[in-house]
Amino acid sequence: MKTKYLFLITILTCSACSSSTSESTASDSFDPRILEEVVAEKTAHQQVLTFNGLVAVNEDKLYQYKAPEEGIVEQIYFAMGDFIQKGERLLTFKSPHYNALQNELLANRKNVAIQQRGLASAKSLYEDQLLSHEEYLTAESNLELAQQELAQVQNTLAIYGTPIADNLFEIRAKQSGYVIQKDITPFLTIGKEDHLLSIADLSTLWIQVQIHPTQIPLIRKGNRVDIHSATYPQEVFKGEIFQLSPIIDPKEKVMHALIVVNNESFKLKPSMVVEVQVKLDNPTTQVVVPTEALIFDENEQHIVTRRGEEYQVNLVKGANRYKDSTFILEGIKEGDTVITKNNLLIYNHLKNKSH
Repeated sequence: MKTKYLFLITILTCSACSSSTSESTASDSFDPRILEEVVAEKTAHQQVLTFNGLVAVNEDKLYQYKAPEEGIVEQIYFAMGDFIQKGERLLTFKSPHYNALQNELLANRKNVAIQQRGLASAKSLYEDQLLSHEEYLTAESNLELAQQELAQVQNTLAIYGTPIADNLFEIRAKQSGYVIQKDITPFLTIGKEDHLLSIADLSTLWIQVQIHPTQIPLIRKGNRVDIHSATYPQEVFKGEIFQLSPIIDPKEKVMHALIVVNNESFKLKPSMVVEVQVKLDNPTTQVVVPTEALIFDENEQHIVTRRGEEYQVNLVKGANRYKDSTFILEGIKEGDTVITKNNLLIYNHLKNKSH
């Protein structure tokens, strides 16, 4: 059984079929029963730019835990994806360096006390003109150095956490959030600065977008955006552009931008792909046509129009889609008859005929 596809096309012969213009035209007649058309209209339009966005963790609310020294993970009290409260116990860690740091802490505290007494004595002698100015400054510098060394050891011990036994201590959460990365198992030997886990507050997220160079003049920091997710098609999430890269990516030839979005519902997840719409501040009057009228070919947008019995392919520029409509900057004008159904049939016919 053969399936027949019938397109009722009647092609009228013409005496001359050559043209020097960039647009393809032909005085061919196509059966109107297979075509649909609309008249292009002008309408006030708040221009909307649409981008694909990638949901990412808010790095300002991300805490990454690293091993303060080499050692062994003893016990783990969390699992991947758990919600952790600030101060909650995460793991116990054993390191031979811990006792050494405790001894260093005691030594540095003693040194600070000695330098404080030395500075007090130097100040008294300096005021009595029994000590030179340079010797007094040296006493001050010695105290500052001792205080810096003490602070360094204290900061390191703060990273370690709370001591619970000889060379054994526990690490507690520095902030509330979800465990989004876990790189440890019990009794795992790890080195200094090895990554242990990451906890992220997901109540606000970032969305990464790429802006084409021609769109850069239209985008600015502070632009409000609407965010649409295929997971929640009926919801619109609100965000704001808060960071624009000062450079063009040398590989991708785009400018990167970051959007911050409130996510207290926790519906958006890192690594989701979303659609981002930026409504520009300056409403304009533009020609509008149904989006189905556009034909994308060879990296260009085309629209087929009819003038009397003559069909023409128009190269259009500045096509900006919004829902089911597309606003055109150049290429057609108000009042043009635009083909919206089987326009590709006419386009291919005219294209082949011009070759």
